[in-house]
Amino acid sequence: MTIYKNILEKSSKHFRNLIENSADLITIISDDGIILYQSPSVKILLGYEEPEMIGENIASYVSEDDIKIFLDKLKKTPDDEELIEM
Repeated sequence: MTIYKNILEKSSKHFRNLIENSADLITIISDDGIILYQSPSVKILLGYEEPEMIGENIASYVSEDDIKIFLDKLKKTPDDEELIEM
């Protein structure tokens, strides 16, 4: 069991390093649109600090012109995973 735990820990650290050092904006949101995780690149790309976005509704960061398209894409089922590019 210890081997599997070590493998999982290494994989988790590797994944976190990839996300936290990515130049891409990565946001994880709940089913109801609440921001659960925001990558550090948000500071460079949008000027926000990560902590100020956590717990906020993602819709408040989307322009009025894009909100309908954005919300329609969020309604997809989990099996319809899609990268949302705006």
